[in-house]
Amino acid sequence: MPSNLTRIGVFVYTLPDGTKRRELRPAAEVFAEDSLGTLAGAPVTDLHPNKPVRPSNWRKLSIGHVADDVRGDGKFVSAKLLIQDAEAIAAVERKDRCELSCGYSCKLDETPGELDGERYDAIQRDIRYNHVALGPKGWGRAGAEVALRLDAKGNQVAAGEPSSKPNEAQIMKYTIDGVTYDTNTPEFMQALALRDKRVDGEIETLTGERDTASAERDAAIKDRDDAKKALDEANDPKRLDALVTARVAVVSNARRVLGDEFKADGKSEREIMIETIVHTDDKFDADGKSDDYVRAYFEASTKSTKRHDEGGDGIGAARSAAKSAPRGGRKDGEREDDNTDESDRYDAEAAHARMLADNAEAATKPLRFSRDN
Repeated sequence: MPSNLTRIGVFVYTLPDGTKRRELRPAAEVFAEDSLGTLAGAPVTDLHPNKPVRPSNWRKLSIGHVADDVRGDGKFVSAKLLIQDAEAIAAVERKDRCELSCGYSCKLDETPGELDGERYDAIQRDIRYNHVALGPKGWGRAGAEVALRLDAKGNQVAAGEPSSKPNEAQIMKYTIDGVTYDTNTPEFMQALALRDKRVDGEIETLTGERDTASAERDAAIKDRDDAKKALDEANDPKRLDALVTARVAVVSNARRVLGDEFKADGKSEREIMIETIVHTDDKFDADGKSDDYVRAYFEASTKSTKRHDEGGDGIGAARSAAKSAPRGGRKDGEREDDNTDESDRYDAEAAHARMLADNAEAATKPLRFSRDN
């Protein structure tokens, strides 16, 4: 809706001690482009809030905003107001809200003077607007001329119409960090900005500390859960049984080479296997060898070696194993890969023993050559 937002001229303020202070708002300052620019898009509030409108409280205080068509219009600054709050719209329609008053900051030039026969004590300069407040009839500090211009009979406010209330406004006071300021002074706006900056910094610090504590808590919970999982796995009966079975097998195979008097107390499986391998191959070097490599070497050594207390060497044991190993019971004319009875005709350990025996026997025979004619 079209509106007169403010005007030029002398504004009268009532000071806390009851005295009057008259401040001039000259046209050069009121119509300055950078000043009008702060009105475009400015929030509209219901009455004046007790603090400037900022991003942190905008949602709570705003009932609309000023359109971008801010302009000088005679002695007024005019623009359209967009009221978007349902209760505020209803108040305007009931005429409970019709006058306007701008919330702003400025620098005071303490030079007194007189304009058109009207005395003033100071001049407002560098006017910067914060919001436009909507209020009842007779409420606006700039008079009834600064109001909504509604398109209805009896609602049109003519320029120059006298105010129903003296052109006065109370100067609001606000205390920041123990110092009380007039809210109409640049010192107040500067102190408010510094206070907000400090508070924002404190909030940022506290947020960072909270996030760090939350991350540390989550890490501690994960460590606890991982430790519990590892403990459960370590104490799993099946796992313990498997470990015992595996160690018993290693010790048993080691005694095939080292004899029954071999003591494995206090030795790891790797140490037992290396001691066994070195007994049959004193050139074996375990440095840099993986556990899987050592285990494979150990298993090959113990499978191809007779028990220590039976005497003999690895080759003899392999030959003996090969001679005694079942050949599968294959019938004449039957394919060797037939699977009629897998358990009878395939024995991995016997096949391994035969391979060792064949290799050992081949090493004792001279090479033979043949040539096809």
